[in-house]
Amino acid sequence: MPHIHGPVPRDAIRDVVPLADFGDQPDLVTGTRFAVVSFPGLTLLDLVGVYDPIARIAAMGFDPSSSVAIIGAASHEDWQADGAALRVSRVRPDLSEFDVLVVPGGPGASALASDETIVRWLAGFPVNRLAVSVCTGSLLLGAAGRLAGRRATTHPSMMSELARYGATPCDERVVDQGQLITGGGVTCAIDVGLHVVRRLAGDGAAERIAAQMMHNTRT
Repeated sequence: MPHIHGPVPRDAIRDVVPLADFGDQPDLVTGTRFAVVSFPGLTLLDLVGVYDPIARIAAMGFDPSSSVAIIGAASHEDWQADGAALRVSRVRPDLSEFDVLVVPGGPGASALASDETIVRWLAGFPVNRLAVSVCTGSLLLGAAGRLAGRRATTHPSMMSELARYGATPCDERVVDQGQLITGGGVTCAIDVGLHVVRRLAGDGAAERIAAQMMHNTRT
């Protein structure tokens, strides 16, 4: 199971490679399962900005076995505005199914941070796997216990809230603390997505994905 620190739970073991054959195995983690959370009061660009570069890991062939699921925290149709809606097929699935959890932000994040049902669900994401936030999504991760003792960032207007969750606020666009990555305001969403790509798929993948996003080229 990719991208974990600490003991490996049984649900993470997909295959066993005999020690004698280990040297012939590629030094590459594949099949990463991403979950991106939608919720009421979401800022859509927070979600789309981080989703797009991550989704290109599979779309551009860097790891066709990776997958991204957009899941609902509260309902099948959490985001609606101006005649459009974002509809998801799954609401609060078991987060142990995923390797990386991505939580966008938005005006509704503060209220959800006090919702015991949502917080308990987020807290069920295994602590030794990678949690990522954009903007005020960090407040939801904080309420779920993921920020204590860590450096973190969020939207500048909410920076003081991070201390409530035991975090050290940092005025940076992206803060990487190993199994926790937090991003600043909404314009940081693509930065966070590309940072995750770099972490998990390498510099080359991140550079090619960034180039495709900039120039709309398949090179």
